[in-house]
Formats: sequence, structure tokens, C-alpha cells
Amino acid sequence: MTLYRKQTGPAFESPQLHKNMVMKKYYYERSNLLESEVNINFEELLWMNDEQTTEWIESLRKFILKEWDEKGIPPTIGQDTKDIKKNFRKLRDYPLHQGKKQFLTKDEDTGEYDVIKNYNKHASGVNQFFPTMLKTRVNKSSIYTWFTDEYKDKFQKVIRRILKRDSMYNWSRCLLENEKLSENFFVVQHRKSSVESGYLTLSKSEVENLNSKHTTNLPGELDDTKYKFLVHRFELGQKLFPAGIQAFRLGLGQPAVNFPPLTARYLYEKYTDHISQDVLNVYDPSAGWGGRILGAMSSFKRINYIGTDPNTDNYIDELGKTRYEYVADFFNNEVLETNPFWEEDKNTYHLFQDGSELLGTIQSFRRIRVHLIWFLRVHHTLTESNIVRTKNKAISYTLSMIVGEMVF
Repeated sequence: MTLYRKQTGPAFESPQLHKNMVMKKYYYERSNLLESEVNINFEELLWMNDEQTTEWIESLRKFILKEWDEKGIPPTIGQDTKDIKKNFRKLRDYPLHQGKKQFLTKDEDTGEYDVIKNYNKHASGVNQFFPTMLKTRVNKSSIYTWFTDEYKDKFQKVIRRILKRDSMYNWSRCLLENEKLSENFFVVQHRKSSVESGYLTLSKSEVENLNSKHTTNLPGELDDTKYKFLVHRFELGQKLFPAGIQAFRLGLGQPAVNFPPLTARYLYEKYTDHISQDVLNVYDPSAGWGGRILGAMSSFKRINYIGTDPNTDNYIDELGKTRYEYVADFFNNEVLETNPFWEEDKNTYHLFQDGSELLGTIQSFRRIRVHLIWFLRVHHTLTESNIVRTKNKAISYTLSMIVGEMVF
């Protein structure tokens, strides 16, 4: 049976539903990892012996898994409700099309201003409305998988590399060959073929004469025929998190990523100037993780977002609505300004839980015979860099957009 809902007005469908949403939140907030006992200083982990390191990594794994399973909070920094509202508000206020904050930047190859360079983080809170996002498997595993018993041994190896060895340089840096050893340093080995010139290296004998606290990232037997020994300098008192959270995303496989809402809002507004109608219908055949519906709700242009997604994880049984609708209602009712005398225009939505391939058979969808923006679902490999190139009213590389009329 087709599940179909339509939001036609600025308010929730019932006062009781609004009351329930206020009483219970269906999104996670800021992680407790930063205040936890496992959030130690970098040097504390660095100076642990192998047994102590194993115990700490296991404590970290169990803490994160418990927070995730029992509270629905993944290992992300996250925002509290106040900050989510404040940053969502900035999505509507951001000057996309004018002034010094032009959204398009210059393409160095062509000289044309047709590149969207979006590093804006105002909308990152939308991920918190989709708690299974980091449980999505990409290339056979998800971020969540790495914290389970299945990946327990692999987790130990990776954490040693990305945290204790600081392979991503979150807490340390390599000394250059003209710099002197500082009081706080540690040594790592790299294959000779991968080490560029200009960095300070130590000989095997020099390393063997160091205090053991400087060599906790080295094996028991040193091989200077294959490896060079580089020196990392660090400052005392640096907490492992929040910097280590980004290391999770980069070191534990490929996480699912969201479509930038501000980019979506730009596309809706920029490439529909030739369409003359009061309300613009935007069709999204895969609603994903809510980035595009949030972009639609934040637009000044009057938009009716039409989305489809059969993912049952994104349906809230207690409310009888999808998480896409929940995000849209949160924006309309908790972010936009309203008072007894005036309220901001609120955009609307239609959500379908059928696959997009079935919509042509659904009568309520067939009645929509107006202009649509159709986002073709493609693999957007460049969205992590948040750079999109535009040309001739079409978006290439990461997505395509066709403006036309639906005909049934």
C-alpha cells in the first residue's frame, strides 16, 4: 500500500502532534564523548604500553557502542537544539546570489565564474535527524560496523594508527632536518621510498638509545634497511577528542555523506528564473538524508518539495511520518519566525514511501502536471569536497538537473 502524505499549511497536522514533538526529540544531540573518561590527553595514550593501549581502545569501543545502541548517539561532535536552530536559520539568511559572498567562484581553467565551492557547515545538524546514516554500509562496511565485535581486531589496529601514531597529524607534526629535538616527541618509522627529503630522521642506534616513552609506536626489532625513523613533535595537554572524531570518519572506511542543503537551495533558486508560477514543484527521486528537503524549506522561493524514499529506517512510527517531514516541520515551526501578527512564508512538501519507479502508477502523483526540477540520482563522488561545476543550466560531475514539464 502506498504511504502518502501532504503538508499543506504552515502548522503541524494537529496541536497534539506538535506537543509530542516538543516533548520527545527524534534527533540526537551533542555526543557525551568529549566529557567521558575515555577522552584522555594524547600523551597519555602515547605513553601507554601495549597492554594498556589494548585496554583503552577496548574501553573506547565499548563506550561508543553503548552510546550508539542505547541512546542513538553516534561518534560525532553534534549540536544541541539551540545551535541546530541557530545554524538552520542561517541557511535562509545566507546571501547566495549577491554581495561579497557570491556562491559561485572562478574556475581557474576557464576563467568563468561557474564553480560552486561550498564549505559551509550551517546545515551539518541535519545529519542528526537521521541516526542510521553512519550505519549505512559502503563497500561492505559502515562506520558502525567498525565498533562491533565483528571488527574488534581490525579496530585495534586502526586506532593505533590514526590516534596513537597520529597518522593524520591531529596532535603532532614532523620535525624538519634543521630543527632540534624538543622535550616532547615520539618516533615513527616509514618506508624509505615514501619519505621525502627535508625531514629530520634518526639513525637506528640513536633511536635505540632514546627513553622508551619516545618509541612506543615502534616495533621491538628495528630495520633500518627498509625504514627511516622520523620525529614527531607535540604539545602536552591535547585531548584526543573532538579531533579524533574526524579521524574516525577518515580512517574507518567510507561514511555516507549528505547533499549540502545550501547547494540545493542555490540550485532551486538559480535555475528556475524562467519558470513563471507562484509555487515551484521540485521532484527528488531519492530523498536521501534530508539535505535537499532542508534546502527547499530554507529557500525564499515558494517551493513544494516532492520526495520519494522507501527506506523504512527513515520512518517514525510514533509520529506516523517520515524523518524528511520531521525535518521540514522542525524548520518551519522551530526555526522560522512567527508571532500573532506576522509569520514567514513556509514552504510545503509531498512525501512518498514508494520507489520512484512506481510513482507513475500513483494517481496523487500523476495529478502534478506542472514544471518540475528533476534531480537525476547519480554517484556524486565530489560532494565531500563540496565543489560543483555548473554549465548551461545543468549541473555536471555530481548531479544533473533537467527543467521540463511532467507528462503522463
